[in-house]
Amino acid sequence: MLDIKFVREHQDVVAQATKNRNGSWDSDAFNELDESRRSFISEEEGLQARRNAASKEIGRLMREERTKRRKRPGIRPRHQREDRRGVREAR
Repeated sequence: MLDIKFVREHQDVVAQATKNRNGSWDSDAFNELDESRRSFISEEEGLQARRNAASKEIGRLMREERTKRRKRPGIRPRHQREDRRGVREAR
């Protein structure tokens, strides 16, 4: 299997090798498909970037909410709570 970069840079060599093996090579079709492939990859990377930004935002909001809960009076983090008998929970 040939490396895509090699094929892009040496289409004349690929065409000659294909001809030597009694095959056919359509460089225009290859260029079209390669451009389409690159465009899809670019689109996918953009979507992944949006997903990553949304995930980061969700994490930030969750941390903010956790911080708000900790700051409410009368509510202590689990490791500082006492049970009904007044005994702290073991960690």
